[in-house]
Amino acid sequence: NCFRVYADHRLLLTAHDETYSEGLVGYGVTEGDISFEKVLMQPVQPIVFNDDFMRLEAETGDWERVSGSWQVKSLRNPLRSANAFTYLGRSTGGPALSLTGKWFWDEYRFGAAVQGTGSRAVGLIACYQDRNNYLLFEWTGRNQKEAGVRRLIRLRDGKRQVLSESRGGYRPGQWYSVSLSYNDKDLKASIDGVVACSGAIEPTSGGRAGLYTEDGKVAYFDDVWCESNRDVSVDFRAAGELGKTRGGEWQEFGGNWAVVAEGSGKSVFE
Repeated sequence: NCFRVYADHRLLLTAHDETYSEGLVGYGVTEGDISFEKVLMQPVQPIVFNDDFMRLEAETGDWERVSGSWQVKSLRNPLRSANAFTYLGRSTGGPALSLTGKWFWDEYRFGAAVQGTGSRAVGLIACYQDRNNYLLFEWTGRNQKEAGVRRLIRLRDGKRQVLSESRGGYRPGQWYSVSLSYNDKDLKASIDGVVACSGAIEPTSGGRAGLYTEDGKVAYFDDVWCESNRDVSVDFRAAGELGKTRGGEWQEFGGNWAVVAEGSGKSVFE
């Protein structure tokens, strides 16, 4: 089991221990007077979410429009198309965002079928806490002047930080399978099953998932899904990885183990 302490969505402490798997929760102080307000205990389960938007256009489903214009669009003859029901977004002066999920969703994979019609950015959002704090994968289209770009961005306190980027834009009018996944240290975006961008992140307290577009024309989304991410990845280079081999994520059951630095600058666990 993993125990984490956050303050203002930022990680303070982490511990791993299999001793405590159930029991009561509480709070207290060791000295002085401290008041506790809005105390909440939130049970969580593995994330399972799917939406193919097969419903009436007036029904919003599990989505909350934050900005821009969003609506479910259906064809008159749905049996004649593989994408008869779609969710379309349009910018109305700034980025258009539509959210789903819960505030306590954490460490998940989030994906959708995406089609841009112009050259402005489309993408996916994870760990949405408010308008000024979330993770974003944005992808611009290619045209005669620009090749397009793919970026992983962390928005913190309203400031954009580019974590990773690569060249290559989407073709307007073409559908792509796009996904965004993260855990306590890694963020990764994939297009049609191939990793497009990846980068290291600081642990977050999680947040809602969402769809994103800057296009003033329209961007189409379909077959949205989300699931818990249980992948484990360790490169033994980050600060504190050595400590995690002692009573942390790693447990020794024989032999002698240590993190050592190679001549190439990489670290290995041997």
